[in-house]
Amino acid sequence: GYYGQYFSYVTQSAVTNNVGKAMAFETLDLSNGITVVTDGTALTKITFANTGTYNLQFSTQFQNTDNAQHDIYIWLRKNGTTSAADVLGSTGLISIPARRSAGLGNEGHVIVGWNFLLNVVAGDFYQIIWATNTVANVTIQYYAGNPPPPVSTTNYPSTASTLFTVTQQSGIMAGTGITALN
Repeated sequence: GYYGQYFSYVTQSAVTNNVGKAMAFETLDLSNGITVVTDGTALTKITFANTGTYNLQFSTQFQNTDNAQHDIYIWLRKNGTTSAADVLGSTGLISIPARRSAGLGNEGHVIVGWNFLLNVVAGDFYQIIWATNTVANVTIQYYAGNPPPPVSTTNYPSTASTLFTVTQQSGIMAGTGITALN
């Protein structure tokens, strides 16, 4: 079957309050028939080389540096880079908690993820779009890992700001010459 997994190791910011921005995925992990191509500015277009049914999953790490809770909307866009291509019914709304107190390490954090089952025609592309009501305080956040003890009391690897995985669900046997399983 066809599959792909891409990451971003870059903190991403929205430009305008309540206006959608495509998530970028600049780092390839593995891929067969799934690529990410540029929208002219960043690597945002999740592109399918083969027709089939696919499961698109994503996970995104958000950070809030404000004293108030804020909303984030996430949705799909198909075969276009404007709101005219937004996929009806695909929007999810989450709230990110306020920071605990001033200072580095006290920000509000939330990691979200969900999946979409997609019927795709070869050449289709999707973008994962997000918007927040406060671009000054909410980011898709990359975190570097902590060094091992004794420098730090905890040791953990870096956190991708966002990632997606695509796996083909149907059409896996297409082109194999197998017509039936007995």
